[in-house]
Amino acid sequence: TDNIRMFSFFLPKGKDPKNYRNEVLERLNTLLELSEKEGLYCCHENEKEIYGDTKERCLDLFSVFGGRLHGIFDPANFIQCGEDPASIIDELLPHMHYMHIKDAKKASGAVVPCGYGDGSIPLLLQKFNQDEGECFLTVEPHLTVFDGLSGLQDEELKHEFTYPSGDAAFDAACQAVRDILKNGNFNFR
Repeated sequence: TDNIRMFSFFLPKGKDPKNYRNEVLERLNTLLELSEKEGLYCCHENEKEIYGDTKERCLDLFSVFGGRLHGIFDPANFIQCGEDPASIIDELLPHMHYMHIKDAKKASGAVVPCGYGDGSIPLLLQKFNQDEGECFLTVEPHLTVFDGLSGLQDEELKHEFTYPSGDAAFDAACQAVRDILKNGNFNFR
């Protein structure tokens, strides 16, 4: 691959992200220098509870690093950080390398198959589809708890849908994407 999905850095709970900005920038610059030597792209996802979790801080990172840092747009993570993906996509789109499809409900933060939440997935896909360059999609369902997730976040995962297995949950997530793509006028490869 030439794309490395990554986060900036998790912040101590309850601390002001501004206090960690310089350290985050230094560390990201180191990662970018290493990836550039290998001809790889660092693709930053807006994961919750990291420096780059909100529109404002994502734009800060993209501003500092210019085209060196590529973006990954995860609508569910924005929702869970109190952002409305539909109202911020236009500002972030010029920096986005791809869309990480995951949807969530604003009221509960529950992750749901795309199209069942408040992520405005069809609208976001239309915006990504208009991009002149190559863009692609990935699916991250988080519709069931998996080994290691509790180590990444200390909150309870809320689910509105149940599945008999991780495979069934992944199949449901992929089918939800297919349904949206089939019903829209998209030009994705």
